[in-house]
Amino acid sequence: MFLYIDEIKKTYGHNEVLKGISFSFERGEFVSIIGPSGTGKTTLLKIIAGIEAPSGGSIRFSSDQHAQSSPPLLVFQDYMLFPFLNVFENVAFGLRARKLKQTEINERTSSILSFFQLEEKASEYPARLSGGQQQRVALARALVLQPELLLLDEPYANLDRNLKLDTARFIRETQREFGISTLCVTHDIEEALASSDTIGIMLDGSIVDYGPPEQVYTRPSTLESARFLGELNTLPSSLFSIFDIEESCPAVYSRTEALEIAAVDCSTARIVDKKFLGTAYQYKIMIAGTELTSRSMNGELRRSDYVQVNLKSYLRPDGTALKPIRDREVENSADGEREDETWRQVLKDAGMQENALSSGG
Repeated sequence: MFLYIDEIKKTYGHNEVLKGISFSFERGEFVSIIGPSGTGKTTLLKIIAGIEAPSGGSIRFSSDQHAQSSPPLLVFQDYMLFPFLNVFENVAFGLRARKLKQTEINERTSSILSFFQLEEKASEYPARLSGGQQQRVALARALVLQPELLLLDEPYANLDRNLKLDTARFIRETQREFGISTLCVTHDIEEALASSDTIGIMLDGSIVDYGPPEQVYTRPSTLESARFLGELNTLPSSLFSIFDIEESCPAVYSRTEALEIAAVDCSTARIVDKKFLGTAYQYKIMIAGTELTSRSMNGELRRSDYVQVNLKSYLRPDGTALKPIRDREVENSADGEREDETWRQVLKDAGMQENALSSGG
């Protein structure tokens, strides 16, 4: 492992901000810690960067010489550019502080400005740059120093919605190009899932889940982690027989996309509301007195349509993800009294799907 975070704690007076944070990651990995505002994410970055001291715990790098020769560099949320220096001098600032020769400063600064497509902005001052351009200057200023660990504090917070995914993609491509281990903290879930090798869910000063993005989203360790990452349906035990759920708990949970719906002539399930969300349609379904939500790309269904509902996966109350042995289609006669059950094809084993994804990517 490249970096070990071991039981890091931080207390301000009687306020315990970090409650024993522990995780590790490999050299060259891109790790994102996701959590709501005020949960201690930036405090954690400051401790790793050496700006604040922890109240307990330790931080260890794989090499004892690392912290001395190449300390972590933190890019703040507001970028912290020097307003009295132009773009070139902002980027060159750290190199001058290290007392490098002027020829090397010019070469390294010009090279990284070219990579970030900022050559034409070299003589501009921060106040005349867009938010996205300021962020690139801040990243260039950090990367020109060739750090082994880059720390990013809310890199998408000051950007328009349309720019966030593009910025996430650019940061990821840059990280891969330079091969720099990167730890990012953010509350932007979609961008973190799209750009990270590993994500951690941080709630109330604790890491409640940690692993590959697909694993954390589809097979979360805890219910609170699952709820933070997206909307959940609550399926009470009264629906267990309909979906062939064999559990002894009062309820299980499912992602909205885990409920597949299709129009049928008559059923126990009926659409009671439909909304267009831009990238998908949200359907509210009433089934056996319980309202469930399904998110689908299919916009042809209408309010009041009868639908067949298939449950692809669900979560136990402890957050353990399960795949039902078989999907169930429930249809009723017109008077709602007769049920006809048919079984569909067995879903592929989750592990097989992961292997297919790994071999394709």
